[in-house]
Amino acid sequence: CPLLALQDNGSLDLDGDINPNEGTETGEAIKDFALQLKFWGKESLDEEAFHWLLDDMGYSRPRDGLFDNLLADILDASPSFNASSRSVSVLDIRYLYRSEPYRIPRQMAFNNGEALMSYVENLIKKADTNGDNLLDTEELRLLLCSLFDGREPTERELSQTMEVLDLEQDEKIEFDEFKSFMLRANVNAIPELSGDFNEAIVSPSHTSEEEFVTELENYTRSHRAVTHHLLTNLECASFGKKDTADMLLRFLSAYSRFNSKFIDNVHALLGVLDNERHIEVLTENLEEEMGEYDLETLHALESMGIPRESVDGIPHPELFRELVQFVETTLQRSYGKFIPSYICEELNQATDHARNLGPV
Repeated sequence: CPLLALQDNGSLDLDGDINPNEGTETGEAIKDFALQLKFWGKESLDEEAFHWLLDDMGYSRPRDGLFDNLLADILDASPSFNASSRSVSVLDIRYLYRSEPYRIPRQMAFNNGEALMSYVENLIKKADTNGDNLLDTEELRLLLCSLFDGREPTERELSQTMEVLDLEQDEKIEFDEFKSFMLRANVNAIPELSGDFNEAIVSPSHTSEEEFVTELENYTRSHRAVTHHLLTNLECASFGKKDTADMLLRFLSAYSRFNSKFIDNVHALLGVLDNERHIEVLTENLEEEMGEYDLETLHALESMGIPRESVDGIPHPELFRELVQFVETTLQRSYGKFIPSYICEELNQATDHARNLGPV
């Protein structure tokens, strides 16, 4: 039996066979599995223990064939698996976690998105009986049947699903259409604050400084610009690493275009302000934008693993350009030239209007 030892970083060593892609999550998962077997007094996971595991998970769906499916996956993944024993060792599980699609990467958010997209794609491929990468009505029926644990969808369910997913209205569903639906469906439903607070923003004298700052923070955190479903999907890599990276580059490219005149706009705003306190606050913001930080901020950045020399004295626009260039180089593509100019029109109009108002 190969030597099985837990390493300090949580990963496992099999006779020195180290997989650099394994990290704490994989090691902890296998360690939990080993401890669970020990708790049950078992050396390996047999069918009895498998059902105990499902009981602990609160699994209430039909279980017929599930253990055999696990054994089939183990057989594909583990060279040490003894099929005749019909039981799964810790070593077998380790091999399983090293295989696709079970591999647990270091960033669990990526794993969630990757697993979700892989699951959906496999369902669609199974339903796509003619292999044209599209789902017609009958193939959609097969897909829904899989999702409904074998129950045949009603005609109404079928037509409603087709209506929602068929964005091009050609009686065919593409995988990209399905992903687009998921993006629209994953909308954060947090409501924005009432219009009364908008008045408080315009006239902060209506509240105390503490109340104003508290309400401003709450308003900012619940604003749709922060809770937008695109950002939440990017944050958790809902569409797997490949598509999420592409979406992120598109977003960064558009944001770069939209925010390109931020420092100029702050300078313009400073030129029309009379209130000394407002000028002081904006000047501090501008200094930070140019890469000038106080010691408290630098210490906070270092506590998050950001070296001081990587940001100190470097203007934010330059840092952002480096980020975009890094993603472009990694993905071997660029969207900068394809960002339409009209996305900045309203911002430019508002800036011109503010300049024309004169001192405030």
